Amino acid sequence: MRLFIAVDLSEKMKDQLEQYIIGLKKKGAAGNFSRRANLHITLSFIGETDKQGAAEAALSRINFTPFKFRLTEAGRFPGRNGDTVYIGIDSSGSMEKLAEGIRNELIREGFVLENRKFTAHLTLGREIRGYDKIKDSAVPSLEGEVKELSLMKSERINGVLKYTPIYIKR
Repeated sequence: MRLFIAVDLSEKMKDQLEQYIIGLKKKGAAGNFSRRANLHITLSFIGETDKQGAAEAALSRINFTPFKFRLTEAGRFPGRNGDTVYIGIDSSGSMEKLAEGIRNELIREGFVLENRKFTAHLTLGREIRGYDKIKDSAVPSLEGEVKELSLMKSERINGVLKYTPIYIKR
């Protein structure tokens, strides 16, 4: 199964982000935008594994105090088939510190992870074309709070990508 650790978003935040995505499409952006139900902040991508128990053990050892974050500005990671479009996250370093702790615990459990710097962001879509038409779109002024962490399973069901929480750390 394909696993990752994420922060889920409030229903209110998902509603407003869904409206923002609709606005981007109306301005001419096209590609694989995230469905409302799948909007989240990835803290660590584990990948394909059969070690769900080890991932749960790593997550169970994470201790954190709930903290707030806010959405900043839209950006993109360029790609061959279009861009990955995202909204940046400002948490005064708390999200980055949490992601580092999770990474360390996953490595302790034997997971081999990508060796790249963590950048706190919320992915809006992949393979997006027309970023120049949307780059100046005002990002909703939203704040959230990290109160729990979710071990998520990613799977395609009837051609639709679905993320399901399989373990929650409060």
